[in-house]
Amino acid sequence: MKSAELDLAPLTEPAGAAAVQRARELAREQGLARYEALGGCVVIGLVFVVCGLVAMIVVTLWGPLGAALPAFVGIVVAAIVVVVTRNRADAGRIRRFRMQRFAERNGARYLPRVTDPERPGRIFGIGSVAVSNDVVAFDGAREIEVGNHAYSTGYRDSVRMSWGYASARLQHEAPRCTVDLRRRGAASRQSPPGPVDVALGDVDLAGLEHGDELAARFAVSSQIGRSETVRALLGRTVFGPELVERYTARGLDLEIVDDRLILTSPEQLAGDDPETWRWLLPLLVDLADAIDAVRRPAD
Repeated sequence: MKSAELDLAPLTEPAGAAAVQRARELAREQGLARYEALGGCVVIGLVFVVCGLVAMIVVTLWGPLGAALPAFVGIVVAAIVVVVTRNRADAGRIRRFRMQRFAERNGARYLPRVTDPERPGRIFGIGSVAVSNDVVAFDGAREIEVGNHAYSTGYRDSVRMSWGYASARLQHEAPRCTVDLRRRGAASRQSPPGPVDVALGDVDLAGLEHGDELAARFAVSSQIGRSETVRALLGRTVFGPELVERYTARGLDLEIVDDRLILTSPEQLAGDDPETWRWLLPLLVDLADAIDAVRRPAD
């Protein structure tokens, strides 16, 4: 699958009244309507709780007639919340409707929401309330999947972590490793988690051309005992002059696990933006092709 072969038109086609109605029907069919309404219901409930407390105070100070103002404000705010929630829900429905048509037009599957997905990779299988959204999966020898994933960490001070990801099946299994951008000057950028099912050790990049420069830009880890193989593999693929600049420019982290190449981003991937597919798919496929070319001979 190449980006030039994709029909990107469904992502930008105008959404008329018929499309909006179909998008609403699709949301109901996919069981997403309850999630869309939940946020608005919570806000409305909070508004009425606050207004009720204010009304109790006002009644105490000014008598029953004083409660009319908080009640009126509560009704107005609730009406505004309903309108805003409906508009936001419609925008989400239109996005999903467009992505559904995009997937259908290109022989892929669109999964708007996947709860607790079972997939290889360090961002999966950890945390709680794990959900993947806007997943587009292409079958075939390469098996490409693009989507967003989020989960909660911690207990009382729970933090929601979210990632964009793109994965491609490799034709030849490669040694497990991670390649992460160092966070100099980007303290707010969340760091990817370490894998929970295997111990990784640091890889010394000194043996590569421009090794010191690469070591300053990347933190590389591999399964214990495979560092030499990983260093040679990355030197001929990911750290090649052309690929390394494309890879770095997008602020991605990389992982190879089993027969999967996985790119992760701390930013959500806008799957309804044609530009995302124009840069992401070629980079993912070119990296996978390069790794497969090196791994084709027996290790």
